[in-house]
Amino acid sequence: MKFLKVILIDDDAVTNFFNSEILSFFNSTLLIESFSDPEKAITHLVSYQNNDATKKILIFLDINMPLISGWDLLHTLEKEKSELFAYLQIHLLTSSIDENDKKRAAENPRISSILHKPLDEDILQQIFNQ
Repeated sequence: MKFLKVILIDDDAVTNFFNSEILSFFNSTLLIESFSDPEKAITHLVSYQNNDATKKILIFLDINMPLISGWDLLHTLEKEKSELFAYLQIHLLTSSIDENDKKRAAENPRISSILHKPLDEDILQQIFNQ
């Protein structure tokens, strides 16, 4: 699948840097944006206008962030701009996969998968070859 860009949302700047490097190594032409402040990510996404409906935005979203969880971010996007989900592909990232998170992700049609940190080439290969 072709992606317009990739957005990393994780309160840990080191994780964002590492995942950005992996993505760049995997595909050097990707446009990658990262946010360590989930509120800034929400503002960015809500104001975003997609002019190419044939391409999606790939989002890797940390579940456990201190101020706003990944779940809260999704809920806010749903309230603020639900049409945005038509061109998003969202993968949740976590360092410890909680069974409740796995169940919640499986029940949410807006979530493509829940992944264990960090990203790796095998995971990216699967996502980009869908």
